[in-house]
Amino acid sequence: MHSRFMIHSDACAEALYRAWATRTPLSSPFLPDECSEDDAYRIQEALVARLPGRVTGFKLGFTSPAMREQFGVEHPNYGRLFDWMAIEGESSPGPLHPPPRRAGDRRAPLARARRTV
Repeated sequence: MHSRFMIHSDACAEALYRAWATRTPLSSPFLPDECSEDDAYRIQEALVARLPGRVTGFKLGFTSPAMREQFGVEHPNYGRLFDWMAIEGESSPGPLHPPPRRAGDRRAPLARARRTV
């Protein structure tokens, strides 16, 4: 948390939840520039507590050093995957699947899952 600015994680999580539940876009940028990585993870935790279903896994982002360099990110990040995000008949890529070629992380399965909800 920054000394000159306080991020209210519960209020941010509630606004994100309402936008998700009503399918209403938020203004952009939603979070102030002063929002730190710690703030963002606190908001994520508060949002996860509001979402229905159960957490079944994690989504990792920026796992490639080249992608972190390209986007100016210091280390990989993560988010939660819920049971309602699963695509029936599909499983997550295993070690024999090639890594994605165009994305900075493994977004495609999650993006398709969001369309089905």
